[in-house]
Parts: sequence; structure tokens; C-alpha cells
Amino acid sequence: MEVSEMEMKQVYEALEKVENGADLIADIKGEINTLNNEAKKHRRIIA
Repeated sequence: MEVSEMEMKQVYEALEKVENGADLIADIKGEINTLNNEAKKHRRIIA
């Protein structure tokens, strides 16, 4: 099985071409935002 790398820009471009791709992109971006906010909270606690 070959492993390939994609940058997020490429993932979003590929998703734009599929049905409901815009919804998937919005969901991914929302989840990334949630995770980033959680990480910020933990960095403040540790720092």
C-alpha cells in the first residue's frame, strides 16, 4: 500500500469536487478550530 502526502489545501481542493464537499470542508475546518481552542486551553494551564 502506497502512502502519499497531501497538504490541507489539496484535501480541500479534492473535496470541492465531490457531492457535499463544501459541507465536509466546513465540518473539517470547524473540528480543527475546536481542537485548536482546546489545545490553547491546555497550553495556558501547562505554561
